[in-house]
Amino acid sequence: MNIRDKLKFIEQIGNKPTASKQTQTDRIPIEAVIAGENYKSTFVISNKFEADYVHGNVSLGEALQLSSSYLQLAGKDENLAKIDIEKALFFDTETTGLSGGSGTYIFLAGFGYFADGQFHVKQFFLRHPGEENFMLNAIAELIAEKDSFISFNGKSFDWPLLKGRMVFHRIWRDIADPVHLDLLHAARRVWKHSLPDCSLSSLEKSVLNVRRDGDVPSWEIPEIYFRYLRGGDPEPLLPVFYHNKIDILSLVSLTARLHQIHRAPIKEAENDRELFSLANYYEKTGHFDSAIDIYRQLISGEIPASEKQKAQLRLAYCLKRNGQFEQAAAIWQEIISSGSFSFEAHEELAKYYEHHLKNIQQACQIVTSALSAIEIKEQLHPMYEIYQMKESLQYRLNRLNRKLNH
Repeated sequence: MNIRDKLKFIEQIGNKPTASKQTQTDRIPIEAVIAGENYKSTFVISNKFEADYVHGNVSLGEALQLSSSYLQLAGKDENLAKIDIEKALFFDTETTGLSGGSGTYIFLAGFGYFADGQFHVKQFFLRHPGEENFMLNAIAELIAEKDSFISFNGKSFDWPLLKGRMVFHRIWRDIADPVHLDLLHAARRVWKHSLPDCSLSSLEKSVLNVRRDGDVPSWEIPEIYFRYLRGGDPEPLLPVFYHNKIDILSLVSLTARLHQIHRAPIKEAENDRELFSLANYYEKTGHFDSAIDIYRQLISGEIPASEKQKAQLRLAYCLKRNGQFEQAAAIWQEIISSGSFSFEAHEELAKYYEHHLKNIQQACQIVTSALSAIEIKEQLHPMYEIYQMKESLQYRLNRLNRKLNH
């Protein structure tokens, strides 16, 4: 979108059309190209899908069986425990630019929701900038009927932009942010190490098995809309409506897929990288039992030795945090006995003998053994990191010796 187009777009904003008249009678109306209705001076396209409609590898109706506790886990937000899928809006917008800001407008807003056993998709289209107030009022009516949002990057982009335009038009003076599951962040926690990126298109191809037919690249969409505003044929907009509709359906399938994975990670994860990501996430959020199960599964499988030791150390950490000190100590001892040096295993095992078993002499022997191994490493690879480990171990050994001789 160049500066000239931006200025023309802004000029048109003040030229509000009448409620019942076409703004440009000499052009092909959008109604002649795509089936829709004029709802309170806003063009709305409606589609319905049965609950057993399969989008990718998930049927839409599976979303109705979701447990909010798993959505809370997937979204890392306690407020998500309040989500009721039947009262949620799946939404995605197409805008005049991807940067946001005061010069960015929503020209197509798609919303999906369950009602009467079906999944409904409503798309609100801005035929002319002067209709923005009408369109936003129609959207506000729909939002008022629901109590939560599910989107993809909507927390950072779509919702702030929509909210800002509504505040500008004084439709809502004080809009509270609803409970909001942003699937982008939830997806990254699972697939950031498995996929080149976590864009919705990548997730569709690699996770959901969605194949688009007749789509248009996202970066082309603003220009297609501006050509339409300049009096162009509305037919090139058809792939834009399709793109937005598929986005909405993919949000439902992705929500259901995330629920499946968090409910049964070992069964549902496709590969070890997904399992590592999940275990790491559960560990960071304090769900140690879930992390322990996954790390044990990884260790029992055929993974490289370096990955196995990494999983063992993380498993021992989770066991320690869970109060299962003896099991953690057994793993540290196993790592040390394998002959592969691990500073963490030696240090943690020394702590265990010192603080839990009160066996200072054994703790000294473990630290002494670690110092011998690290001195060899220092001679082969003199690095500052190794020097720091050596200093830490020597400090611990000196302190233990003082305890022992006290």
